[in-house]
Amino acid sequence: ARVYAVSPRNTELYALRLLLNEVRGAISWRCLLNVDGLIHSTFHEACLARGLLSSDANHFNAFQEIVQNTVSASSVRQQFVDFLLNVQVAEPVRLFEAFVDHMIDGEYSTMSVQMALSSIDRELRSRSSSISAFGFDPVNIDVMIRRIL
Repeated sequence: ARVYAVSPRNTELYALRLLLNEVRGAISWRCLLNVDGLIHSTFHEACLARGLLSSDANHFNAFQEIVQNTVSASSVRQQFVDFLLNVQVAEPVRLFEAFVDHMIDGEYSTMSVQMALSSIDRELRSRSSSISAFGFDPVNIDVMIRRIL
């Protein structure tokens, strides 16, 4: 059968494509999500478990170097956006969580994290993408502000 090309930026569809090419005789979604008897919740997780997607160890090291040489949180966020758009990061949410302290302005709080994510989402939207395309929950900072008030 013919399997259409999918951009690696569309993480779940790309992972599904990889699994369809790898798993022989699959007759259901469950067969694709099953790796060594464990049913994964997403195709992306199943691909990681099968070793079909590369580890982010090199990406973490590269971003650590960027963080060490960047002076402001807004610059780190900008670099993070560039990383998302130009580097095939297997687990973008984990990368964000590892460096969130360098991406927030001020002290760490739920609100400061949401503000950082909102800033990243605005930049991604200006480049025809969004934060949800990389596995993050959609961010609505207005809702957060209303909850606080």
